[in-house]
Amino acid sequence: MAKSDGDMYRIGDYSRFMGVSPDLLKHYERCGLIEPKTAENGYRYYRFFQSTRLLDCMRLRNYGFSLNEMQTLLNDLPYEGVKERLDAQIDKMEAELLFRQRVIAEHRRISEWMEMMSGHEFRLEAAEAEAVYFLPQSRDNQFIQDERIAQLLEHWVAAMPIVKSCRLFEDVLADDAVRQGMWGLAARESDVRALGLPVNDAVIRVEGGSSHLLHIHYLQHHGQKAAPYLPAVQKTLRGCGVQEGTPALQFMLMSLACGEASHESCGCFLVSKGGAPCK
Repeated sequence: MAKSDGDMYRIGDYSRFMGVSPDLLKHYERCGLIEPKTAENGYRYYRFFQSTRLLDCMRLRNYGFSLNEMQTLLNDLPYEGVKERLDAQIDKMEAELLFRQRVIAEHRRISEWMEMMSGHEFRLEAAEAEAVYFLPQSRDNQFIQDERIAQLLEHWVAAMPIVKSCRLFEDVLADDAVRQGMWGLAARESDVRALGLPVNDAVIRVEGGSSHLLHIHYLQHHGQKAAPYLPAVQKTLRGCGVQEGTPALQFMLMSLACGEASHESCGCFLVSKGGAPCK
């Protein structure tokens, strides 16, 4: 181990004692976070008392701060300012953790759904559904130009897969149901509240309650007309007593390309037994 005046250590020794790589020390030096002394022979030397500074850098890195933010926190802010930034960063981390936990839970639900649908194209069940918020994006394959929608889209898209691609059928049994409906994004009311998703009067609230839940898992070949499964869905729903004029939501859980010739889609139709209106 090489030492010089003032307990200074060469970069290899110092990095080993501090549990970091020499490359990280050089990177932090370039960013102005630590300042080694360069001897005439070109070697870098680090003082023992720089260890506190380096450990502060590592602590702030694990809070998720950028290098520029670390410089501000270490060089420019008083204690009170640093404490405020740390508190705000923890709030941000907690929100991110909540989101990640919900993404994991959603993935597990989709995995269970795939197992349930193994070998089935359709599956019908009764369900108690919670209210759903629907943000329209297009009608008849044309995007809706509405500033109220534009204000929300970035937040909603960033929350996928908790937010889902969705089609709102105004009358699921109509001959031109696809043309009449709207495509957009949808989320359960509990998820909207938990994630703090912004909502305005462009969002349509679809009531929950006693509902039919029709699961679909189909393979669509390129060149097929849109929604080739819809006649079978309509026949099933009529058999359950669903009346003309009943709205429905079609959630897309997953959509996967299966080579160049086909597309695999997974999702479900949610239809209120009472034909509850959208608000």
